[in-house]
Amino acid sequence: MNIGEVRTFPIENLPEPRVQALKIVEEAAEVFGACDVYRVNETPNLRQAIILECSDVIQATCNLLSLLNVDDASYLMELCEERNKKRGRYDL
Repeated sequence: MNIGEVRTFPIENLPEPRVQALKIVEEAAEVFGACDVYRVNETPNLRQAIILECSDVIQATCNLLSLLNVDDASYLMELCEERNKKRGRYDL
């Protein structure tokens, strides 16, 4: 999976971290809602809605990381992958 560069919002335009964290939860809830509708009616438009909502979650998450002075999350993803390997998530 390649997400590519994510242009984060200017820090001056972002709320404090707790409020930004809530934004991630709100965006994730929108993904969940879109998936629920898609489960009932698998149309291309609903699939696209899920994909777009996922990008909003990524944006909100990257904005929070930016607030925390993280400008390169590649090492974080490596750590995440290591944790998931230990949990057997990549096993067949």
